[in-house]
Amino acid sequence: MTNDENRLDRYLIDLESDRDDYMTDSPAEMTSGFDPYCPDYIVEGRNYWWKIEPAFLGNASEPFDIESLGYVEFAPPEFSICKLFGESVDPLSFHV
Repeated sequence: MTNDENRLDRYLIDLESDRDDYMTDSPAEMTSGFDPYCPDYIVEGRNYWWKIEPAFLGNASEPFDIESLGYVEFAPPEFSICKLFGESVDPLSFHV
């Protein structure tokens, strides 16, 4: 098991229990950028589109709601490869 395994599971959207919070069966209520002629999910003959745009992450492209995910910015360390070769870089952002 790696250190980061299953850390994002709390942000995973469960379409069985959370469908009403994240999806709609009305194309008029869907978020922009999705095709109204191509529903994202079809359950028991009903078409569903995303009300919000989730982040599709991982090898399986599963939907995650990462809006509440925070991050911290760090400056590059003094003895980094960039500093050794005289390059300047902007601070990097890391998710926590």
